[in-house]
Amino acid sequence: MSWKDLKVAKKLYVGFGIVLVLALAIGYVGYNGLNTVAENTANLDDADLMNAYVKDAATLRQKFFAERDAGLLKDVKDVIQTIRSKSRETQARLQDPADVKLIDECNNYLDEYESGWEEVAQGQLDIEAAIAKMDEAAATSSNAVDALVANQKKALASELSSGVGTSALKERVTKLNNSQDLVNYVASARINYRDFRRTEDDRYAQNLNDAIDALVKRAEETQDMMSRQIDIDELTAVINAAEKYRQNFNNVVDLKHKAAQDAQHLAAVAGKVVENFTELRDGQDDKRNAAQASAITMAVAFVIGAILIGVFVAYFIARGISKPVSEMARAAEGIAVGDINQSIELQSRDEIGTLAASFRQLIDYMKELSGHAEAIADNDLTITVQPKSDRDTLGHAFRTMVHNLSGIIRQLTENATQLVSAATEISSSSE
Repeated sequence: MSWKDLKVAKKLYVGFGIVLVLALAIGYVGYNGLNTVAENTANLDDADLMNAYVKDAATLRQKFFAERDAGLLKDVKDVIQTIRSKSRETQARLQDPADVKLIDECNNYLDEYESGWEEVAQGQLDIEAAIAKMDEAAATSSNAVDALVANQKKALASELSSGVGTSALKERVTKLNNSQDLVNYVASARINYRDFRRTEDDRYAQNLNDAIDALVKRAEETQDMMSRQIDIDELTAVINAAEKYRQNFNNVVDLKHKAAQDAQHLAAVAGKVVENFTELRDGQDDKRNAAQASAITMAVAFVIGAILIGVFVAYFIARGISKPVSEMARAAEGIAVGDINQSIELQSRDEIGTLAASFRQLIDYMKELSGHAEAIADNDLTITVQPKSDRDTLGHAFRTMVHNLSGIIRQLTENATQLVSAATEISSSSE
């Protein structure tokens, strides 16, 4: 069935149905766009929040380095667990495989960050323990040197009081001076250790080792000069304490180097986590802007499309009504002034087409009666007028008129015939 054969009501239903479908499409596009924008905004906010958590973990790390509080390790693990929970929650909303992969990478970095943090924390505790051992060894070395110096002074005083020779006194003074040098070397080592802890500059570590080397060398030289076993044993204790001090110090240096590497690695991993979450945030921001622009574009396109289709449908419906109605109006105006030579071309099965067909029947009816009227005017009473129905008043009137006129003509003809006969008889009688 063609468009023109549809009923006007159906045409209106179709037109309004199309507009309604487009309106629903606009609503769906708008809702879907807003929902997408809301999801991307939530993902963006989660990425910002997770970045904030990572920064909190970095703050706790700095606090741990300042306070050496092992309890802060638990706080860091709690923060990491919070980041994991939030990342899983965010990942459940993601639809882009690249974003899902990005979250997986973030979780892997978080695992590495947590294990790295444990290593850093343990390294700091190891450093503290090593420093305690080193301080103990330093104190032992310092005490041993102080004891040596005190004993050398006591021996010198004893020899002076006993009146030993000048050569023996000179040797004792040399031993005392060497012992005093050991005190200076220990002091130098302690100063370099202080500077190393303050700056962690390996130059000070080397200076400390050099001071220990000089101390051991001088102690060995002094030991060769000693004749008393007690003095030899004291110098042996000084050498052993100095070597232990060196060993513990170098252990501290190694641990600090490892801790620095671990901290650098930890900072790099934290940077990767922040970088990935920032990438996720930027991606969600781009997706949100794209979804918003797409929703607006599609909504505007659907609105424009609905308007154009609505105008198009309204135009065709209005044109399908107004044009034939105008045509029938012109025909009616012509008939009203006696011009029955009218024609209506519209052919359709809708209400307007039915009205046009009725108008054509009316025109045919008027033409038929007009033909009868012309025939009567030409004195042709042989025509047959057939009314269209019992309610065809004009047809019945025409038929009655033809019948009556025919009767009058017959009566007049009969009267005329009688008059002619009478005249003939009268004429014959007068002759």
